[in-house]
Amino acid sequence: MASGGNQSPPPPPAAAASSEEEEEDGDAADRAQPAGSPSHQIQQRFEELCSRLNMDEAARAEAWSSYRSMSESYTLEGNDLHWLACALYVACRKSVPTVSKGTAEGNYVSLTRILRCSEQSLIEFFNKMKKWEDMANLPPHFRERTERLERNFTVSAVIFKKYEPIFQDIFKYP
Repeated sequence: MASGGNQSPPPPPAAAASSEEEEEDGDAADRAQPAGSPSHQIQQRFEELCSRLNMDEAARAEAWSSYRSMSESYTLEGNDLHWLACALYVACRKSVPTVSKGTAEGNYVSLTRILRCSEQSLIEFFNKMKKWEDMANLPPHFRERTERLERNFTVSAVIFKKYEPIFQDIFKYP
């Protein structure tokens, strides 16, 4: 070690944060939290999402537990609200026993409402959902239903793209 005093080297430039960066909606504080510890802000956003969806308490608790488990085990990149939507979708699609000893599937919160409230496109959802299914090790029947939904959407999108110009030619504004 070279002699020259007890000076410590200056911190690397990347470690120094400007005051402007620290003021951005508390995002820096959220990112600084240790992995596996969803921030208070994320939990608040989750609660707001559940309220907008009028989510029942059982599905809400299951989705939050699932999200926490995934965030502890994996790095969830991108918008947290999108991952929360995946957790809610899975929780909403679970089969539940009915009074007549049958089963009902889910709590009837639509995917459309989940996507609108989480400000996410269907394509983004399918991309995140595939990753969520792998991380959560969801059963094959659940994955098949999601794949079928994606295929149906793809077919509808192709048909729409093909016929939209035709409809615009036929039904012109006066």
